[in-house]
Amino acid sequence: MSDSATVLSPTAADPIDVHLGAKLLQVRVLRRLTREELGKELGVSPQQIAKYESGENRIASATLCRAARFLRIKIAWFFEGLDGEDGEAPRALDAEQIQLLDQFDRISDNGMRRIFIHFARGLADRLLAIAREHEADGAAASGAPLRGVEVLMK
Repeated sequence: MSDSATVLSPTAADPIDVHLGAKLLQVRVLRRLTREELGKELGVSPQQIAKYESGENRIASATLCRAARFLRIKIAWFFEGLDGEDGEAPRALDAEQIQLLDQFDRISDNGMRRIFIHFARGLADRLLAIAREHEADGAAASGAPLRGVEVLMK
């Protein structure tokens, strides 16, 4: 065995399996599917889905491909964030992010999707610029936080 090989204990979940499982969980929740519904589509039990999502069990490549097809995502998405060998789990989405993605998913027209992305990017850039101005003015140090509508009205 080479010095660079990583040896996991027999009971430790592989970080890559944990990553893939977390991504599966993320998209399942985004699509508002139960483990039962996803399991039925993939031909496995809800308990098996839970084990995939926790990284306890390794998901077969064919099963991952079927999941990607059913969930309407590119297979490569599951591997995003695996930049090295660390296998760091993706950051979990909060409820508002899931709602935003769910609404975006309802837009079927690609042109409208691009407009939405352009709008969101512009809004985020503007809010960031205003927050930086707020900090530079020393208002943040005085304890005066900027809030939603206040920022947009500035």
